[in-house]
Amino acid sequence: MLLLAGFLAVGSQPVFAQSCSGLTISGAAGGSGAPAGPYRITVGQAVNITANFSFWGSLRYAKVNNLGDICGAYAGCATLTTGILNFGSGFNFATSQAGYYVFEINAYESDKCEWLCTASSIFYQNNNNCLCDQSVACFTSIGNCFSTGCRKYLRVLPLSCPTINSATCSGDNVNLQWSAVTGAAKYQVMRDGVNIWQGSWTSFLDTTATCGVNHSYDVYPVDALGGVNSNCDQNAIANCTCSCSPLAAPSNINVNPSSQYQNPVLFTWNYAFNDATDDTIFNILPSLVPSVPPPPPFTCLDQVTHDGSAERLQEIILSSEGGTNFNINLMGQNTEGVACDSCTVDNGVDCCLAPAAGVDFSWCVACRAPKIQSVVSTSCAGLPNGSLITWTDNSGVENGFAWYRGGVWWKNQGPVVAGTYTTTDCTSGFPFGTIYGVRCFTNACPVPIDGAGAACSLNLDPSTLNLASGENGKINALLTIQNGDLSDVQSSPCSSSNVGIASVSPLNPTYSPNPATLTVTGNGSTGQSAVITCTVQLNSGGACSGSTTVNIQAPAWYQTREGDVHAEGNLSSRIRATATAPYFSLEAAGGFPGVVSYGGSYANFGSGWVAREASERWLAQSSFGSPALMTSYFDYFYQLLDRPTASGLAGPGITSANLPGGSGGVIYFNHDVLTSGAWNIGDKKIVVLVDGNFLIQDAINVGANGSLIVVSSKDMGVNQSINPSIRGIFITDEAFVSGAYYSVGGTFTRAPGSNLRLIINGTVVSRGNIELNRDLLGTNATTPAESFLYDAGLFINSYTGLWQERFTWEEIAP
Repeated sequence: MLLLAGFLAVGSQPVFAQSCSGLTISGAAGGSGAPAGPYRITVGQAVNITANFSFWGSLRYAKVNNLGDICGAYAGCATLTTGILNFGSGFNFATSQAGYYVFEINAYESDKCEWLCTASSIFYQNNNNCLCDQSVACFTSIGNCFSTGCRKYLRVLPLSCPTINSATCSGDNVNLQWSAVTGAAKYQVMRDGVNIWQGSWTSFLDTTATCGVNHSYDVYPVDALGGVNSNCDQNAIANCTCSCSPLAAPSNINVNPSSQYQNPVLFTWNYAFNDATDDTIFNILPSLVPSVPPPPPFTCLDQVTHDGSAERLQEIILSSEGGTNFNINLMGQNTEGVACDSCTVDNGVDCCLAPAAGVDFSWCVACRAPKIQSVVSTSCAGLPNGSLITWTDNSGVENGFAWYRGGVWWKNQGPVVAGTYTTTDCTSGFPFGTIYGVRCFTNACPVPIDGAGAACSLNLDPSTLNLASGENGKINALLTIQNGDLSDVQSSPCSSSNVGIASVSPLNPTYSPNPATLTVTGNGSTGQSAVITCTVQLNSGGACSGSTTVNIQAPAWYQTREGDVHAEGNLSSRIRATATAPYFSLEAAGGFPGVVSYGGSYANFGSGWVAREASERWLAQSSFGSPALMTSYFDYFYQLLDRPTASGLAGPGITSANLPGGSGGVIYFNHDVLTSGAWNIGDKKIVVLVDGNFLIQDAINVGANGSLIVVSSKDMGVNQSINPSIRGIFITDEAFVSGAYYSVGGTFTRAPGSNLRLIINGTVVSRGNIELNRDLLGTNATTPAESFLYDAGLFINSYTGLWQERFTWEEIAP
């Protein structure tokens, strides 16, 4: 990296080069500039070069192998300036390349032949009034201009390596301290060969180290021009041991059998999570002595891992225990360090067990619930068809069965051995289609649970799905079964009223997982519709269905103006031929469209063009790759802005008044942020850092001289129910969603779609996906659902703390 800055005024009349009175280098240490005593600086340090050469000449320089070498002997010999070299302030010179440099003055005659000096830099004069044919006979040597002191040498020394004074553990973090290096503007911290930080301090706290792992650290100095001395490997080793954080006991434990007569059993409990107890394992432990926890080593009924996302927890387990009281204990295990094996005793370091807590209960498990396998139509003499019920007894130890018909007790039946049986119902008033249920009972638990047989409901979401021809969409099919489970499902077909318009897959979903995801493909033409219907038939005779109407219409699309666009994958905006402006990248008045690039296999602009003018349809297939130093936009800006302290404001709603006043500044939130009311920035320069989700819920207004930059570590989006005026630069580590909302319970949620147009004046940058889920329906034919309009003023007026000095410029008057 090389930096040269200066300005020189040149006369207009050609004259002959005359005498040379010297070349001066100031700002360097030691020496006279001769080969035996060169000046000395370090990389990144600037020196000032001045010259005094009567009339015309050229000042040039080169990086040379040896002191005493001349510039003309190197192909890289470069001219700094040509003219009357009697300026005062001269040139600033700095470089990040260590080595020897020569600076010299070369004679010049502009009247006849311009460059008249040979590679050895001897001054020649045209004495024969020849034309400019470079003939040797035309010129006479009048001496070596170097004899008058017109060549100087400079030695550029590399930055020395810092000494790592300490690499110590502070809890689970590593604290590095190192010595300062003369000439270093910044330092890079390398962990295991990867750059994790760059800054001007001589200390760094690594909060992302993995405890229990030997990490190797190096510190590289960086000069003022950004040059890095990467030959400073010291391999300082740090290994921090994870500490065991005390855990609280769970509370409000309840044990609820799903039925008094069958497994599984539902356990529920409360636990107040914090940072120390994320990813906690709960051991469900039986004890034959009520309210007394078992001694170690424990025997677990089950082991459950929870990630701290909810305080109310539950788990369903199967147990062979029954008919007696016994105690269940839940004990938390901290897996921040080395996880404990199953139900091992607390060792105080790797495994942290909470105090025991339990509950006593009993339930009857001697008989396992019988199961209805099928209900089919059967003929009944003189009556409408009735039902032939096939059912299975699972245990053979019960004392009887209770039958239910239409949710009402029908009859009791005596005991049977385990096996499969049939029951026929031809009772008047109960035709085929009636729902049946059966339960067992024992002498120890003689009263069967009241209830009907299995029944269901099926909900298809969304109820209306708009697709373009050839486009795929998703339907979530949620099956709810009362008094039963998925084993009660006999069949579950899905179909389309017209596969030529819309088709569905799979045709027989299993509802595991539930809801099932159905893929619908639009096959028809704009204006056509079809209905997707799914039906579930239960063994009990019950059935349910749900449907979604599919409309074929023009697809939604988006548009940009002026700014460059890059997609690391494929790029698609299916512009309609009927659009008012059928172009992907528009130009502003008197301006140009942006450069569009993509890293995938195709770019699709539907029936439109990438830009209006054929000569400006700039489209490149190119990938950025994965920059090693930019693993997180949020972390980059957080470090760049000197790791600001959290604001302390409660969230998530943040008003314009909560933002920095005066001329602006930086504000950091360590929680989700929702804009509350319009944000009126005016001419302030503001940076908002959000370690969480960020959702725009109203207008964001920025003045002509102002700037707003928002950076979030998680998802970012705009409320789907609004289309406000939005101006700013929005940067996220995860997804940017054009239609979203903040659901009850505090969750950033994608909306199924919005028919309101969104316009953003500014820039959107996402490390994840940019999810554009707005749809203008019938207006898609002429108007983009989302428009992104580049606004250079937001960059020009940005907060000055984001500016990094890269060079020095000096202008010298004639």
